[in-house]
Amino acid sequence: MPEHILPLPPRWEKDIEYGWVTFTRNGDELRGYFAKPKGGKNLPGIVMAPENLGIIEHRQDVTRRLAKAGYACITVDPYSRIGG
Repeated sequence: MPEHILPLPPRWEKDIEYGWVTFTRNGDELRGYFAKPKGGKNLPGIVMAPENLGIIEHRQDVTRRLAKAGYACITVDPYSRIGG
């Protein structure tokens, strides 16, 4: 099998915490993709909007990269209150 079509190895992010979160605002439950440096406290924060297709893998990657740069970052999915 040619090397260029082998699956990529999984990515392990040991220096950041990340994943999907939910929170309630004005009675609506929203979800977002959140990342921050492991053990980080009192961090500067960034709130990002999703692309028109939602929180795709690229936007998740940008969120994780900002966490690696020392920020607490969340990409909010405003469409999650109507089903995503």
